[in-house]
Amino acid sequence: MPEREQSRRIAASRLAAPLIFALLVAATVAAFAYAQRLKREPLILDKLTLSPLVAGETVISPNGDGYHDVARVRFRLTRGDRGVVQLINRDDDAVKTFTVKILSEKGRVTARLRPGAELPAFKTFGFQWNGRQADGQLASTGPYRLRVRLLGEDRTLVPGGRIKLHTLRRVSNPPGG
Repeated sequence: MPEREQSRRIAASRLAAPLIFALLVAATVAAFAYAQRLKREPLILDKLTLSPLVAGETVISPNGDGYHDVARVRFRLTRGDRGVVQLINRDDDAVKTFTVKILSEKGRVTARLRPGAELPAFKTFGFQWNGRQADGQLASTGPYRLRVRLLGEDRTLVPGGRIKLHTLRRVSNPPGG
């Protein structure tokens, strides 16, 4: 009797290996097909522009000298949804949440949308950032990125591109100089 049980176990293990291999192949093919489908989907957030550009990078130094004190951000969504627009630091922590403006083709403000409002598809959105956090304090030197949370889809978009913030103090003339 123990010999029969042992031979059954051996037979079962010989069947299990090819079955597991077949399942892994099927899962790999399914994952590849899904990835290919995602590649063909249009971008949800596109036409991102960050300015001002300094040597090809978006850099601001909000020191009050009137030169590169504010970053301008513009983007478009190809799907409408309720959303929250934020800037995040290198640790992915929200530094500030914005009321965004809908801009006309000529750059005029046609509407202002608070966080959580419906962000319509194929409209250009924009906002300016003065380098300050939500509490009004100057953010620390470093890179910052755009994050758009689409609430209806429960999806978070963080496109490429970043704003580099340099916290430089204004240089004053020495007394008598």
